Amino acid sequence: MRSLGFPENWVWRPIIILMSFVVFFCLLSAIGLRFFKVTMTIARARTSDTELSASRVTARSVSKVRTIDIGLHDFSLSIDKRAVTGKRVPRKTIINPVSAVFQAGVLNVIMGPSGSGKTSLLVAMALRFRNTTGTKYRLSGKLTFNCAVPSDSVIRSVCSYVCQDDDALLPSLTVLETLRFAAGLRLPSSMSKDGKNQRAEEVLLKMGLKDCANNLIGNDLIMGISGGEKRRVSIAVQVLTDPRILLLDEPTSGLDAFTASSIMEVLQGLANEGRTLILTIHQARSDLFKHCGNVLLLARGGLPVYSGSAIEMLGYFGRRGYECPQHTNPADFALDMITIDLQQGEREAESTVKVQKLVGNWRDYGGELEAQADERLVAIGRAEKPNEKDHVDPHYDERKTGEKIEKVEANATGLYSPAEPFKMKILSAPVELGALIRHRPTFAAALPLLLHRAIINTRRQPQLIMARTMQVVGLSLVLALFFAPVHNDYYSVQNRMGFVQLLGAFCCAGMLQNVAVYPNERDVFYREDDDGLYGVEAFLASYTIMEVPVDIISCHVLGVLGVLVVGLPRTVTMYFVCVFSCFGIVSCGESLGIMFNTLFAHTGLAVNIMGVFLSIAQAMAGILSINMPSLFKAINWLSPIRYATNAVAPYSLRGVKFTCTEEQRLPDRSCPISTGEEVLKLYKFDEEPAVNVAALAVCVVVYRVLAYILLKATRARWREKVMES
Repeated sequence: MRSLGFPENWVWRPIIILMSFVVFFCLLSAIGLRFFKVTMTIARARTSDTELSASRVTARSVSKVRTIDIGLHDFSLSIDKRAVTGKRVPRKTIINPVSAVFQAGVLNVIMGPSGSGKTSLLVAMALRFRNTTGTKYRLSGKLTFNCAVPSDSVIRSVCSYVCQDDDALLPSLTVLETLRFAAGLRLPSSMSKDGKNQRAEEVLLKMGLKDCANNLIGNDLIMGISGGEKRRVSIAVQVLTDPRILLLDEPTSGLDAFTASSIMEVLQGLANEGRTLILTIHQARSDLFKHCGNVLLLARGGLPVYSGSAIEMLGYFGRRGYECPQHTNPADFALDMITIDLQQGEREAESTVKVQKLVGNWRDYGGELEAQADERLVAIGRAEKPNEKDHVDPHYDERKTGEKIEKVEANATGLYSPAEPFKMKILSAPVELGALIRHRPTFAAALPLLLHRAIINTRRQPQLIMARTMQVVGLSLVLALFFAPVHNDYYSVQNRMGFVQLLGAFCCAGMLQNVAVYPNERDVFYREDDDGLYGVEAFLASYTIMEVPVDIISCHVLGVLGVLVVGLPRTVTMYFVCVFSCFGIVSCGESLGIMFNTLFAHTGLAVNIMGVFLSIAQAMAGILSINMPSLFKAINWLSPIRYATNAVAPYSLRGVKFTCTEEQRLPDRSCPISTGEEVLKLYKFDEEPAVNVAALAVCVVVYRVLAYILLKATRARWREKVMES
């Protein structure tokens, strides 16, 4: 030390050691990044036990499909927020009042620049917004099905929503397995398993997924199917239930031109079957725009600029002095018209004036169409007497369906031609819509499917198994290497109590196991819960059943190491108390992970908050908690770490005799501590261990029940009715 210029002082030694550790771990990380590359496995084709033949597809009679036309009548969306201090922030309007009609049998497209509210409008129509404590979504106006206002349960049952991303697909399942599991969860229980599998194969062929049926979905680490095929799988999952209405958020986003065109052709085929398809497109190529039937243009801020036939759009703008140049993509022309240029102040002012003028023109034009539509409806009502067989009475008997549908004005935008009311004969009646309400599968029906799916997904991802087991196993090995073997001298008193104290670290291990698995499974559950597939009970039961056996097996490692290596009393009671205490702490850590990862969508924030709580709980539960204030003592009764340490300590110390050296003896020649009972009394661990074991078992159950209640309350809160009276 002196030769290096440092004084011979003990203060410098830990600093040098700490710096050495920093350099060592930095070099170790550099070596790992340099020589250990992340390997990506390739999804290999698997031979299927089911012959997928196009001849097995059952032909459907398109003429018998009962269609649904969706109407928006001054439909708007706003949001109420509260600041962190609780102060209410002024209400923000996301979608200004929109009136439009989306017809069945054609592709209805919502277009607009970024920030125009395309996705927000689609999500609002599907009732997929989640209200939180600080955020409330407010809908106003009316959404109608065939000129009648449906209930929320009808909307969620009739509408299927396809998100922009494909996060709800499990990467380790094949395409066919994904559709089969989806069919098992989505199709009614009255169908047999073979019937559900056959339906999955029909949709597989319809969506053009036969060639990749036995390939894995894949993710960033598993090479699977292509992006276009993933998008088709996401659509196929929703098509399984033969939905009347299909809402798609930018289905062509991120795809190449050929794949995007093939997706549009698939969607056109679905629309030709009588479905109502509404999709958002950020920017459509000219060959994609030809598939569009009706177009809704939204300017920035959710302001409607045009709603009507795609063929008549250019004529509408041309009559107002905005001619589309020849050989120009109509979609590009329309977006250029309604986009505000923010690059320069002069251009921004000029484009803002143009957009405001277009918004005003459409507002005036829409008022004229509404008046014309009212006059036409009166004339039609006088001229025609509907057949009793084909007549639709929206005020049907509520006792039959339990749903209320209210009659409203028809088609404010005038998209229907005077000769079109005959179409009402093939529209779904309100009674039919009420009968389409889907009910969740029972707990007994959903749980086996979820377990089967989870087993396959886990078995094909060894990293998930490692994440489930290595936290407990690794920490057990570290503790064994650190404390083994404990002796019976004076210093072993501190070693034995240190081992007991560090049992609380397994709560952090349980939390980290949860963080490695739960957030992804939670996101999949949220998507499927939005579709009404199964409830919180089935999801949490499946998660717990997959978790508990792995935790029990890994906790046995601590029991073996504690008894045979560390040197705890070699009794059956000591072994099982050690194993159960480890399991109880790990399970409670998993439950805390479920709670915090449910409350906070950001995993990093959840880990930070949990880390603070668990650190305090570990400090209060062991040798650091001898003289705590009354408040902390009261809080400590809620900690499972307290009961685990109070259970292990008596069994590990009772009957143990300690020795000491001559220097350690007291003036009366006795040892400061000579028996394990004295240690327990000193650290206030002289409680009945069986009571603490029972209390730990209660904590395991109570913590998981609290996690269930919190998850249940969170999922119930976002379903609160957002429609304003």
